[in-house]
Amino acid sequence: MSYIDDYMKWVGENQTSGWKYPGYKPVTSETIVLSQEKVKKIEAGEEPLPQISTEAREKAVKAALDNRNGTLAKENKHSLFVLNEDIGPVAFYLESKSGLSPLEMGSLVGKAITSPDDSGDAVTQSMDLAMSKAKLNSLVDKFIPAEYRQEAAAKVDSYIQKKTAESDNLLTSLNQATLAAARQAGDAEGINNSQHQLDLLSSGLHPSQTQRREMLDLASSSDSSDWFSGFHAMVSQGSSASSPYYSIELEHISKLQTQWDTFMAEVSRQASAQ
Repeated sequence: MSYIDDYMKWVGENQTSGWKYPGYKPVTSETIVLSQEKVKKIEAGEEPLPQISTEAREKAVKAALDNRNGTLAKENKHSLFVLNEDIGPVAFYLESKSGLSPLEMGSLVGKAITSPDDSGDAVTQSMDLAMSKAKLNSLVDKFIPAEYRQEAAAKVDSYIQKKTAESDNLLTSLNQATLAAARQAGDAEGINNSQHQLDLLSSGLHPSQTQRREMLDLASSSDSSDWFSGFHAMVSQGSSASSPYYSIELEHISKLQTQWDTFMAEVSRQASAQ
């Protein structure tokens, strides 16, 4: 069985909709008992359907989630990140192949994809993605045996490509909506501008795309000090000092550097404890 088959089988057995927590009982026609007379009254509209109170429903959902999370933690097989649609394949592979416990590696994966709170525009989001790639690759280099690193790195690349596509799709949708509004209003200039943006996105030449590629390439180099000085240079070239985003972008770089230093200190601590 291939790795993908193994992963999909695991997810299929453990996803939320199918999680069989301790004491789980499937809902059947015998779970709720109604007399024939009551059924007739419900069908005739004389009585409402049996309702579960909001409090009871929330309590049942919380109990199911607590049981699910508790069982997963006790079995110590994988962190909850493997259930995430985006980072799940990366987390599953790193947790399976590293020398750390799955929960320790899961914690590091979670920190690798966490960005500072003030991520607010396309520039800071591109920085965040570049730093997530750098942090995930550092986990591959530090904890994954040599024979598995190529496959692990490929899974990181797939995750980055997926997040990149999501950003492009969002920007495309926004420009399509702007184009439709311009057409409806008969705004020729707006039509031309929106169509130009869509053409750039389609060809991969939109400023947001080229800047993101530059940042991803920069964060793939070996010297991390070059990353942040490079980010500074890109912001200075691309934003006016009078722009409201200029100071936010510069402050974001400082926060990313602090986050990187903290992350690598944790990586070093975990590596030395192996």
